[in-house]
Amino acid sequence: MEAPVWPYQAARAARNTDAFPADVIRAARFAYRHGRPYLASQTIRPYCGGIGSDSRSCATSLVHYLLMAERPNDARAAAQDAIEYLGYPSISVAIAARVGATISIVDEEKKILYTPFAKCGSSTVKNYFVFAMFGHSSRRAHRRIGEAYRLVYFNELDTKYADYYKFAIVRDPVDRYVSYYNKNIADGSLRRESRHLDMTNGLTTAPSLSETVEQIHRYRQIFLDFRVHTDPMTLWAGSNPQSYSRMYTMGELGEIRSYLNNAYETEIPDKRLTVSKKGPGGNKPELTAGERAILTEFYASDYAFLDAI
Repeated sequence: MEAPVWPYQAARAARNTDAFPADVIRAARFAYRHGRPYLASQTIRPYCGGIGSDSRSCATSLVHYLLMAERPNDARAAAQDAIEYLGYPSISVAIAARVGATISIVDEEKKILYTPFAKCGSSTVKNYFVFAMFGHSSRRAHRRIGEAYRLVYFNELDTKYADYYKFAIVRDPVDRYVSYYNKNIADGSLRRESRHLDMTNGLTTAPSLSETVEQIHRYRQIFLDFRVHTDPMTLWAGSNPQSYSRMYTMGELGEIRSYLNNAYETEIPDKRLTVSKKGPGGNKPELTAGERAILTEFYASDYAFLDAI
């Protein structure tokens, strides 16, 4: 089987406008082979428009390319190099590094630590923190709260952060997957990542819910957006929920807001930033029993995590 083509590269090639040059890939690989994966990410910077051009985005681009090319060991080495150079990388890089670490929001003064998981109310809670810390809300809470991000090793939760109030939000893993489909994929996230191509690497960029389940590993290989949002919660949180002070549910966002109101002596607006949308057919799609079984098996570690709370 031919090596996958980066969706952004495919989009540029389809428009006959400066496709991802082979010599750039060779230069990036040369830099990697000589122990400089971070330099490799800088080499491909001009071609990372689908993800971003800052240093963290470039590192994310390189790691995603290596994972897509089925080179997990290379991706892990590149991710570990990014951690060394950047202090805290993107969550996808932290997960790919496989060093037992995550990205958390940490307030050293208030001794509060929040580990966000995709599709678990993170946009809303990050906005709570933005308001508590800066006195205003933001539609771009993910970026506005950036200065509070920290690379946190799981073994530090019981040591360095032992006296912190540590929390996260969990939800049923299959419901979380369906929420990602309804809110992101149905709204065109994969088409945007591929620069509005209809197909890339043999995959449609506007799949049905059933198609994503049937080819979940393939979609995770090709699309960064898909992989980040479908990574098991245990890759974000670690395997021991007892290391946290509390695990909230999606129905307990109001309790988080109340806690932060007290901690920061403020009054955070009761506002949720995102809600799931209907699928392409006008209604929210439903899983068959077989599809639910596939996802239940894929998220076995998450269900074990929930059982341990």
